[in-house]
This record gives sequence, structure tokens and C-alpha cells, in this order.
Amino acid sequence: MDSSYCTEDDYSTGTDRASSQGSCSQQQTSLHDEDKYIVFKSCLWQLFSNCPVCAAPCAVIEQYKGTLLVVNQKCSNSQCHFTRRWDSQPFVGSIPAGNVLLSAAILFNGASYRKTLKLLQSFGLVVISEDTYLLHARSYLQSTIYKTFGGGSKGL
Repeated sequence: MDSSYCTEDDYSTGTDRASSQGSCSQQQTSLHDEDKYIVFKSCLWQLFSNCPVCAAPCAVIEQYKGTLLVVNQKCSNSQCHFTRRWDSQPFVGSIPAGNVLLSAAILFNGASYRKTLKLLQSFGLVVISEDTYLLHARSYLQSTIYKTFGGGSKGL
């Protein structure tokens, strides 16, 4: 394994930050400060392919809403009635937090949505649509900028 590009800072034992356990709605830090990870589908599916109760194979149905992945898992064993819905991120109201945080990151850094989308898609990441980005910018993010900087031309 070539580790010449890695530094010790690339690896974390998790001891330097408070870890949250349980539901992703039980947060200890703000959502924008919380660590986020890139997870490959093949690795994630290892967690859902078998029932955690009886180890039988499971039926797995996936749904996407921008960066949100929703997994519905159902055990195929007729004796076991295990089912689970898993959301890949918490919600802010009814909006997946990752979707609005991606919109905010693009807008607040002065980035181009299209260039950012091209970069993320070339990496294979599932992202929000341009319409969703523009909706977030108009509905939530621009008003935050105006409130923060006093609105009008005085603050900007």
C-alpha cells in the first residue's frame, strides 16, 4: 500500500471529537460542524444485505432526494419480521440537511453550481439538481446573507 500521500492527520481514531450514537437526529454538534464521509455504495450495502436479527438475506430498496439516501430494508425470512428505514442524513424541517448544506457551501464560497456539479459528478457523488440549488438560494440562503450583512447596499 502506497501511503506516501497520507499524513497522520488523514486518519482519525474518533477520540478527538464527541461521537454521536443512535439516531442521526440526536446531534451533539451543529450540522454544518458535524463530520461527513464519502461512503461507497458497495460498502454501505454490506450493512443492509443481511438481517441483523437472523442473518437471512434482506430485500433492500433505495430512494434518493438529492444527497439524501433512504434505505428500506426487509428481512426475507418469513419467521423474522425485521424491517428498517434508514436515512443517510438528518433533516432540517422537511429538507435533507446535506442538500441545503451543499447549496450553502456552493453559494457562500462564491463557487459556480455547474462547475461544482461537474466536479462532484465526475467523482460519482449523487448531488442536488440546479433547480434545488436555486430554490435553496432564493428561499433560505440569500435572506441569511441579507440579515447577516444588514441588507441593501450598505452591508455588502
